[in-house]
This record gives sequence, structure tokens and C-alpha cells, in this order.
Amino acid sequence: MKFDPRMSFWFGVLTSILIAVAGGTIKLTNLVPMDWQPTIIAWAALFAFVNNTILTALHGFSSSSPGPLVTPPDVTAPKVGP
Repeated sequence: MKFDPRMSFWFGVLTSILIAVAGGTIKLTNLVPMDWQPTIIAWAALFAFVNNTILTALHGFSSSSPGPLVTPPDVTAPKVGP
């Protein structure tokens, strides 16, 4: 299974924005009401975790070669002829 690299790019950008909000790099002061900020930060942290997990899994499924925990398949050519 392969997925479009553009999808990976934009999904990664979204994940980075969520991480920035959850980690406090993007300040929400004067952007949203003070009462909403803890809720927005908590949801951003949750979605950042979920997005990061999905992004990692998609890259693993899309890989064209086996990972470090899988032995590579035997690709010796079959003998043809007598």
C-alpha cells in the first residue's frame, strides 16, 4: 500500500502546528478567550499524538523495503533451462 507524498507533507504540517500549539510555541493569548485556552491546548496535544502515530504508520506501510526488524526476502533468481 502506498500513499501520496503530498498527503504526507500536509498531514505532517498539520501535526507540527498541533505540536506547536500543545507545547506553547504558538501563544493563544489574545487569539482565543482565556477560558478556552486549556481546552484547545489539551485537544491539540491529543490530536498531535494521534496524527504522529498515523503518520508513522503510513510511512511504514508505504515503504518499499523491509524495516530493521524484518529479514529481507530471498530474491535469488530461479534457474531456467537444463
